[in-house]
Amino acid sequence: MGVEKNSQLLKLFLDSLNSLKGDHINIGVLLNIDSLASSCLVVKSLELLSVSFSLKFFYNKNDLIDLCLDDSKNKIIVSSFIPEIIKGDCCISFSDSVCLFEYGKKVSDVKFDGCISITDNSFFVLKNISESIMKLYYLPLIVSIKNKSQFSESISEYALSENLIEKRDCFSLMGSVTRPLAKSFELSIDPYIPNISNNESEVLKFLSSGNLPDYKSSNLLSLSESQIHYLFESISSKVKDLESIGLISKKYILIKEEDFDPLKDLDEFNLFFESCIALRKPAIAIGRCISPPNFKNRGINIIKEFRLNILRVLDWFYNKNNVVESDKVISAIFSETIDPNLMPYCCRYIHSNFLKDSKKYLVFLADNDFGINCVIYHGKNKKDFRTSKFLESLSEDITLVEDASRYIFVKSSTLGSQALLKTINSHLDGIKIEEINQ
Repeated sequence: MGVEKNSQLLKLFLDSLNSLKGDHINIGVLLNIDSLASSCLVVKSLELLSVSFSLKFFYNKNDLIDLCLDDSKNKIIVSSFIPEIIKGDCCISFSDSVCLFEYGKKVSDVKFDGCISITDNSFFVLKNISESIMKLYYLPLIVSIKNKSQFSESISEYALSENLIEKRDCFSLMGSVTRPLAKSFELSIDPYIPNISNNESEVLKFLSSGNLPDYKSSNLLSLSESQIHYLFESISSKVKDLESIGLISKKYILIKEEDFDPLKDLDEFNLFFESCIALRKPAIAIGRCISPPNFKNRGINIIKEFRLNILRVLDWFYNKNNVVESDKVISAIFSETIDPNLMPYCCRYIHSNFLKDSKKYLVFLADNDFGINCVIYHGKNKKDFRTSKFLESLSEDITLVEDASRYIFVKSSTLGSQALLKTINSHLDGIKIEEINQ
């Protein structure tokens, strides 16, 4: 798309936003890290335009569709999925493209040059509203930080040139490189370090045994090369098959954040967004970005809460409590109370720490007041994996919650954990969830 065409379409969206001054807008966000980051830009822009709005977060697309088809006059939809029809006088959608709907009809659908993510698109459009939006330059970087092939080079170059971020080569195995050193070890979930993670006294004993800087007033950025290799060797003695390939990597650090704020590290900021989604507190992510001083402590606390919940399950799994392994399945019945929304995340970290070389399914069950929840984690991208036959075979006693990229989430209010596990295992063994040969 040419520069002139880009400018014309950009003006169309900006004019539409400006026309909404004095009106009320319903914002709908189908949640993932990308859409949550984008919604921060949308909220900030509407505040700058003095436009009143209501913000609703959704975890499934059917609820989002209901909003798209309701009678509200003006809407902004932020989602990887956009329906063909959005009712209303004036509606804008931010996805892998930017769309304008007028009176229920799509009148423009634009993919702006160089924009890969939802947040790229919203930043490209909304930064023209005010210089204040440029202060949220780090949001597209947070989204793409885990996928270096899609990293927003133009934005990172701008941020580096303006001395807003710095790029550092540092020890990168323990999560945030700006969290105090002892806390980095205590809260480490990937890798999970047996008898060290989630164990403050053992962490202090472990760190005091080496020639390391003061672990209470230093962080991973403080380590020398010899100290990094000492720590790696020490961790390797406790963690099986720890790979040194990621020992030292490039980290992007937000210069203006306080030195020991874990969210100074863009990778940890990405995990913070994920934590807000998992714990059903996405508004905290928006608050932390738009009003950092007021939400600083809540931001730190929510990522700590997420890590501690994951660690509680990793400790339990490592000690093999109610964990049974067969030829094709590893079944685990968690006997404590756990938020069902966290179960897929727990499975991901169980898999990455203990089962990454295993081809077995992980069947993770947990009880709550409403029945049994179960995540069947297969670890494969959904587009390369066939799950429909398995789902069709489930009995009426089992309800599908989610058929996601790397797992299937089901629940039952009538079967006990052993009966549910037996039913699931029989179908896994009988029909198999087979990888598709392309």
